[in-house]
Amino acid sequence: MDNPIMWVDANKGFPSATVARYGITLNSLATEIVSRFEIARIGYHKLDNALIFALSNLEDHGGKVPEGWILIKEKITPHGYFRLNNKDLVRVIAHFAGLDLNKKNRFMADWDEDSGYLVIGLSKKMETEINEGGKRRS
Repeated sequence: MDNPIMWVDANKGFPSATVARYGITLNSLATEIVSRFEIARIGYHKLDNALIFALSNLEDHGGKVPEGWILIKEKITPHGYFRLNNKDLVRVIAHFAGLDLNKKNRFMADWDEDSGYLVIGLSKKMETEINEGGKRRS
């Protein structure tokens, strides 16, 4: 039986991803998950309306990056976030998921250890508010 409890790191919150006009950015917790691997392949699951990060290591592919996969370490910024700048990918995702790219869209991410997938549920939007001081709150 699946455990219905989602444990939270009180200092980091939940893993999430932001989809914006310029690309896709994983927060620090989601970046920690993907950085345990060397390569990733990104896909869109139409039925589940989800962005899928298939994660693997080079040794599982004969030491080479398979066609269509990316090196994860090349996408981690100096600030420690995974950022994939690909406007075409974002446009396709926005089309299928019905996203408004005039604003940043933040979504919950789930790590599926059995499949080796980080799943960004595009139906699990996290609302962001602006407080009276003008700062963003989630």
